[in-house]
Amino acid sequence: MFTYSPDTGEVWWKTSGTGRNPTKPAGGLDGSAIRISIGKKRYAAHRVLWAMHYGAWPDNDLMIDHIDGDVMNNKISNLRLATNQENQRNTKAKNYSKCKQTGKWRVSLTINGRNKCFGRYDCEELASLVAEEARDKYFKEFATKGVRYR
Repeated sequence: MFTYSPDTGEVWWKTSGTGRNPTKPAGGLDGSAIRISIGKKRYAAHRVLWAMHYGAWPDNDLMIDHIDGDVMNNKISNLRLATNQENQRNTKAKNYSKCKQTGKWRVSLTINGRNKCFGRYDCEELASLVAEEARDKYFKEFATKGVRYR
């Protein structure tokens, strides 16, 4: 039914028909993801790409994570299998915020469903560095990169 470009991550219809235009990428934006209708069912484009590339749908207990956090980047090199918990770790959250009571920057992460505090700091830049180190230590390859103090 489809072809795809591993360089762009786009899925294309092979033939034209009702709602099918082989000169444009298949699907459209639905919420925060590109979705493709097949019959009366809608599928996330990244799931269709995964099945096309690997020859099978991922197990029901696994999700497809966008490594760079950009849900519009469906290049196969940007997709990996993840548990829901791993997928949640790969967000753009800073993991630090200013405490109203003390005026200091509080660093915390949710690890295995529990909130863990990594201290309070006078400087936002230091809180950012502590948060990044904590993400690297606890989330490993699913740690969000590049969320730094500005």
